[in-house]
Amino acid sequence: MLPLTDWVLELLSMERTPFRAYTVSALLLALLALLFRTLLQLGSSWHRYYVNCQRLRCFPEPPRRNWLLGHLGMGQNTEEGMQYVDELIGRYSHSCLWWFGPWFPILRLFHPEVVKPVLLESGSEGGRSARSLCVCPSVHPTVLGLSKGWIPSRRLELS
Repeated sequence: MLPLTDWVLELLSMERTPFRAYTVSALLLALLALLFRTLLQLGSSWHRYYVNCQRLRCFPEPPRRNWLLGHLGMGQNTEEGMQYVDELIGRYSHSCLWWFGPWFPILRLFHPEVVKPVLLESGSEGGRSARSLCVCPSVHPTVLGLSKGWIPSRRLELS
């Protein structure tokens, strides 16, 4: 028997009876169920990450530094950093995707025709489809930040 179960059973004042064996079995079954639930949640998280990565593949991205850091440290707050952003805008005229680490994507929208519909979207998925706002038709509205948390008061005066 496991020392942990002996300790828990001593706390519960359980003597060496057949009921103790049932209690040990119930504790081990509860532990196994907790482990199974955790594995299911982990698998679900991995699947959501995979689906999100598949949706983001339609956007072009500059070459990464490496697989772990992504584009981290490539954009700087200096004159050279601003020149690099100008070069990016020249190369990727509408949008590009940056990865800050292996799990944090940032979609950078450059062209006003792409930015305007995103800023004017109210955030509700009813009525107008938010998928039409994107350059790629397979991107889900939550990828663009158009979920329920989107603040409708953000506006950009574009004529």
